[in-house]
Amino acid sequence: DKISLSPYISISLFGLTVDGRGQIITYANGKTDQGWQMWTDARLDTLIKRAKSKNIKVFLTFKSFNNGDIEKLVGNESAQRTFISNATQLIENKSLDGVNIDFEYIGDTSKEVKFAFTRLMGNLQSELKRLYPTAKLSVDTYLKSASTSDFFDVEQLAPYVDSIIVMGYDVHTPNGLPGPI
Repeated sequence: DKISLSPYISISLFGLTVDGRGQIITYANGKTDQGWQMWTDARLDTLIKRAKSKNIKVFLTFKSFNNGDIEKLVGNESAQRTFISNATQLIENKSLDGVNIDFEYIGDTSKEVKFAFTRLMGNLQSELKRLYPTAKLSVDTYLKSASTSDFFDVEQLAPYVDSIIVMGYDVHTPNGLPGPI
């Protein structure tokens, strides 16, 4: 209730963690997951309602920072279906405008894993558009993803997403301190 929404055209709720089976992590390390806490907090519904009243788009970020979980999810059709079902249900529950994917795979990956991630994004986009024609799908990538072969095959991914968000924060000089982008 203290967040000023006037400067925004969209917000992305960060974020619900996805495991290798496509499930949303609600409880971890002996306590409620922080993302799930945010999602189930009654104040979130008030924030969403305020944003919608100002025509601000509201998206939900799904995140995974674990290579093993990402590989399991993208490599298993059943896990993909579970994730897509969970994502669309959560979007429906709060009448959101779409999905942001923040899967941060670190290090080298195989062509198969990269292709499977792109396929997952295509399947997710297809189901989002089928259920909610105006829904948007964005994917967060690394600064280097457009020029270096990493987890994100930007050229192959582009037709399946509405936008690609480049995580270019804290980039200033090679091996230097963070500075202006």
